Amino acid sequence: MRTPRNIFLSIIAISAALSFGNFRVEAAEGAFPDATEASAATALNEIPFHKGVNINAWFDRSTSKVTHGKIKGSELDNLKRLGMDVVRLPINFHSNVGEGPDFKLDETYLEYLDKAVERITSRGLWVILDHHSMSVEDFPSYGEELITSCCSQLALRYKGNDRVMLEIYNEPFSNYLKNNWSDMQGRIIKAVRGCNSDMIMIVTGWGGKLENLQALPDYNDSRLIYTFHYYEPYIFTHQGAYWDENTVKLSDYPFPYDEARMPEIHPDWAKEPYFTYLYDSYTEMATVGKIHQDIKAIADWANKSGKPVFCGEFGALNTSGPADRYRWYKAVADALNDNNIPWTLWQYNDDLPVNFSIFKDGKNYSTLDTELMAALGVTVPDDFSPDALYLIGDGVPSGWEASTPMTKIGKGIYQYSGVLKVGNFNIFTDDPRDTDDWKSNIIGLESAQTIDYNGVSDSRINLYATALNGDCYYKVKQTGYYNVVVDLVNNTISTEIGRMYINGMPTDWNFVAMESEGDRVFSYKGSFDKAGQSFGFLLMPEWNNAYKISTNIGKDYEFGLGDYTEKLEYGSGFSIKNAKPGHYVLRVDLKNLTFSTTTYNPDPIEALYVKCGEAYNQMDRQNDGKYTWTGSLNGDFVITPDKKEYPCYMPLADTEYVSDTGLADSKMLFNTASSNDVNNKWRADNPAGKYTVNVDPSAMTVNVDVKISSGVEQVSVSDDTSPVEYYDLFGRKVLNPGSGVYIRVHKGVASKIIL
Repeated sequence: MRTPRNIFLSIIAISAALSFGNFRVEAAEGAFPDATEASAATALNEIPFHKGVNINAWFDRSTSKVTHGKIKGSELDNLKRLGMDVVRLPINFHSNVGEGPDFKLDETYLEYLDKAVERITSRGLWVILDHHSMSVEDFPSYGEELITSCCSQLALRYKGNDRVMLEIYNEPFSNYLKNNWSDMQGRIIKAVRGCNSDMIMIVTGWGGKLENLQALPDYNDSRLIYTFHYYEPYIFTHQGAYWDENTVKLSDYPFPYDEARMPEIHPDWAKEPYFTYLYDSYTEMATVGKIHQDIKAIADWANKSGKPVFCGEFGALNTSGPADRYRWYKAVADALNDNNIPWTLWQYNDDLPVNFSIFKDGKNYSTLDTELMAALGVTVPDDFSPDALYLIGDGVPSGWEASTPMTKIGKGIYQYSGVLKVGNFNIFTDDPRDTDDWKSNIIGLESAQTIDYNGVSDSRINLYATALNGDCYYKVKQTGYYNVVVDLVNNTISTEIGRMYINGMPTDWNFVAMESEGDRVFSYKGSFDKAGQSFGFLLMPEWNNAYKISTNIGKDYEFGLGDYTEKLEYGSGFSIKNAKPGHYVLRVDLKNLTFSTTTYNPDPIEALYVKCGEAYNQMDRQNDGKYTWTGSLNGDFVITPDKKEYPCYMPLADTEYVSDTGLADSKMLFNTASSNDVNNKWRADNPAGKYTVNVDPSAMTVNVDVKISSGVEQVSVSDDTSPVEYYDLFGRKVLNPGSGVYIRVHKGVASKIIL
């Protein structure tokens, strides 16, 4: 692909014999004899790669405009996940070479190129170094000399790297090259082969055209691959191309040809016979059959001549209709695949809105055009995303000296669980320490976001694939142990405190990690053997005023055996104490900023008793760990784990009455001794009633069902289809019940209801 270019360009020049530096160019006469070193190399029986992509706008420019870390390791990993095994890398000689006769390539440019080659080949990908300079005015003066020198330098530099291939020239153009390219290419092959006998070289016909490939002579070199480009029909693939004054006028051309959808010829084209010919021939050129015919012809030639052939470029601009574009890609890919011709698609990505990119926005993997991939026969993995994300900055323990990876925990979902410190950090899709690129592939928003124990100030994220200003970072307000989750599927980020610590008298002044109950709730179970044991909560296992969570800052706060809930504040100078000895569950809720306490029984429960008066009534243990008992109650009662008064379960209130309708989810406290001076009781005052007491020790709750002795128990219903009947509390049948409390009987079941 040559952009910008004019497809009707012609330059008239003369040929000359040249001698320079260590390379000598001689006039060609017919076929080319075997190179001395090439004869010892292993013949290339088949092309070692299958499909890949052109990554342009990277090294096809001057050194000052090359960002060697532009394409990240994760992007190359994703190409492999798509089943691609080769990268065609356009490079620029003319903008990065010194004066003749040496024509030495810029060393900084080469060092950048080395890093890119290493990044590509270390993943098992092949790389084609494609000489993609656009200059044609150098011929016949010194163009051949320059290309030969540059190709030879690369051949020497990458000698021994068997995954690096060299493409001598992309789409050689101009009238001079049209008449001289075949022989010139032969001389360049001989010069390069003298430097590197093993390197695979890729050769092409004039203009990169399919039909010109077949006109090349036999170069007598067994490690050559023959390449062509395919953009037919050109007025479909390049309609709207901004760099060509002729194609920029075209739009709405369908594929395949559809008379009903065919636009009128552009007025400017109607004035030119050649353009009129292109328009009139569209009906034959824009068909699936014609594409298959073209590709089949080059495949037949390759099979007959024994020349390995691959398609170095094909593509259609995104200015065509999406459905038409996908149909064109499918036709070309099917033809290439059916004929076992490897290919490299043009192009990977592009920042410009008009492009050939495999991404819908032209930029990054998160917007991969999956419909295009389907048309190409490429399977997109379910989890098409980087292996890791990276945190870097003084807000993470590693600081700026090293990157901290986030672990991939699902499809496009990453988590970091660890310390965040007061400071700032960035999130990258690739390690900037490796790529030396600190402004690309950054995750966040254009303005800085705050992280503290309340979470992150904005859960939205963007992926900035190109350079971004310095405000895309996260500012940590409170040091702590955090769980950070980045979701690239839904473009969100969430953070929450991952750990809390208690420190004080109950822990012998040790920092003890509290148990996480999820959703920023942390708990601690412990025994307080005496009153007034002070303690506090901290985000980190260190005494630092900035990271304590407290209530009633600067004052003591005491809690008793009952359930307590108080608001929390962030700060220092606190003291929280228990008012009575006991076994406590302490909870910190950072979501609602509350501190709460409950009591519990720390010992295994062998039995439970309903103690009413002097009687201890043993309860029945159920399979789910709950207890139940049915019997008569008259007066105060508590629940005990043994046949003794203390320790015992009590209600939170001094006296909690069991009403005629029973008691639902009454919260219990656990009192260890009479010395606590807590004498709370449940009270059942109906001597004629029978009660079913249900206890859930784990939830610390009591439920009481009441059964009234009123004669209603004798009511029986033999017919399940009988109507509903109502009785008052004295057992008298009520025909038209009004508001009040009744016994309802239906299908043999009696229940108390309120109307």
